Amino acid sequence: MKTRSAVSTPKHIALAGLLIALSYLGAFLKLQGTIALDALPAFFGAIFLGPFYGGIIGALGHFFTALFSGFPLSFPLHVLISLLQYLYSTRVLF
Repeated sequence: MKTRSAVSTPKHIALAGLLIALSYLGAFLKLQGTIALDALPAFFGAIFLGPFYGGIIGALGHFFTALFSGFPLSFPLHVLISLLQYLYSTRVLF
């Protein structure tokens, strides 16, 4: 039995693109100097689009925040954090 998704694949990609753009803007908005609002679109993406898209949005959101902060923990470590954030949100490493 084949089930149909409520949202088609091109719509998933378009909505993921919008959420990535919101994550990019959220990386600029920092509370108390260190807390960025880049993860909120990733939460919405994971809820409405599924864990795959939510993981991509979350990983890119963290990467944007690290980029705008000047990679305070070094570039390779932030790439590792982004990768782990993606893997945990897709429940590969859960």
